[in-house]
Amino acid sequence: MKPRNDVLRIRCGIQHYDWGTRLRDGATPYIANLLGLEPSLDTPYAELWVGAHPDLPARVVTPEGDVPLDAFIEAAPRWILGDRLVQAGYRSLPFLLKILSCSHPLSIQAHPDKALAERLHRAAPETYPDSNHKPEIAIALTDFEALCQFRSETRIRADLKRINGLSPLLQTAASPDNGNWLRGAYGHLFTLPAAVLHGMLEEAVRDIRARTQQTEQDLCFLRLAEAYPGDRGTLSAYFLNRIRLRPGQAIFVGANQPHAYLCGTIVECMANSNNVVRAGLTRKTVDADVLLNMLDYRAAPPRVIEGSVEPGSAALYNPPAEEFHVAVCRGPTEVNLGDVGGDGPALLLVLDGEIDRLEGSRPALRDATRGSTWLVPAASRDIRLALKSGEDRLVIATPNL
Repeated sequence: MKPRNDVLRIRCGIQHYDWGTRLRDGATPYIANLLGLEPSLDTPYAELWVGAHPDLPARVVTPEGDVPLDAFIEAAPRWILGDRLVQAGYRSLPFLLKILSCSHPLSIQAHPDKALAERLHRAAPETYPDSNHKPEIAIALTDFEALCQFRSETRIRADLKRINGLSPLLQTAASPDNGNWLRGAYGHLFTLPAAVLHGMLEEAVRDIRARTQQTEQDLCFLRLAEAYPGDRGTLSAYFLNRIRLRPGQAIFVGANQPHAYLCGTIVECMANSNNVVRAGLTRKTVDADVLLNMLDYRAAPPRVIEGSVEPGSAALYNPPAEEFHVAVCRGPTEVNLGDVGGDGPALLLVLDGEIDRLEGSRPALRDATRGSTWLVPAASRDIRLALKSGEDRLVIATPNL
């Protein structure tokens, strides 16, 4: 097939998970505002999915009608994906782009590596819908809070000793697998009898509320306990690092790293997977045994990646994952797609303003305004984008091979 400079309009679906942002106090949820929707009061807007995952594929706009993106790629893989991805074994987009917006905490969770994802999918495909791993990057669009990776053993022990009711976790023996106290203590939390656990949590809440000084971990625990009373995952506030990202900052979450997103809005890009292993703070399926056995128990804060939010700049987020690479561009600037992510396909999401000119495209790009999403096939990478105003902002996701 000869290269064609086509740019394809795609329509993307929304996931209305309970933890998504709702219409409150006159503020429109970020995703609804981005797409120009009139939200209802009771509808949560949690995730906008921009990609070809079969759970919620985008739909390609064609003269004959909209076509699911996964089926569209299957019909012309080399045109869309390019020779390099096809030769590497890919038959769909290797990445999934999202906007995630939460007003309530997400579950305590981790994502499996490829080998574990394959085993979980074979054993429980209804819970683990694909056999792929899910490394991901979270790029803050607003102030964003999260729990991620384990704190130091010294700080965890100090908090468990300081708070009434939590001492049983201090007495946990080291895990017989590797002598790791942290693994043993966190595992003990998820195996305590329910009656013991509830008594422990109630005593801890009373103690902390009675204190005149509360640490950021105390405040996080109280917030989680209010949202999920009696849930084991609430004590993860003392085991995991609490982080705050400013707009433009990002973190990368690799396989087996414990995390929970708490509040705010991000651009999220990941390998093309929807596999999540959960152990708390959720009404969905909990698989604590799998999570505890898979976790990376190294204690270290996540590395915060500094991005740019200045006009006329492009922030490049190049994680240690072959599936995806993300650029966030702010006008006034011009972008050559061939310089961003090499020769593979690209997904475009207009965050603000509009793209005024797309040189080399056929047909000419129209209506590339805020909230619009586009697929650029690998055969169409000889294209320049123009963001003329300082208000224009564009997300570009591409493979990272």
